[in-house]
Amino acid sequence: SVEADVTDADAVTQAVKKVEAQLGAVLGIVSAAGHYETATIDEVTDFQWHHMLRVHVGGFLHVTRAALPGMIHRGGGAIVAI
Repeated sequence: SVEADVTDADAVTQAVKKVEAQLGAVLGIVSAAGHYETATIDEVTDFQWHHMLRVHVGGFLHVTRAALPGMIHRGGGAIVAI
């Protein structure tokens, strides 16, 4: 099992390298990381809001950016964002 904090670009890059070393080429990505705050929109703090964006949007960017070079090198792959 490989785990990484998707908000940390370096951790994600290292995780992708570990996956490729252990299992071979990354042929596809399913980006399904999520974080939800229980606060309503009028109660959510800026920190909570930005953390959700770092997980949802930043996580997708970090994982895709880490795996994409290998996919391009192999001539393709699949990226799915949920």
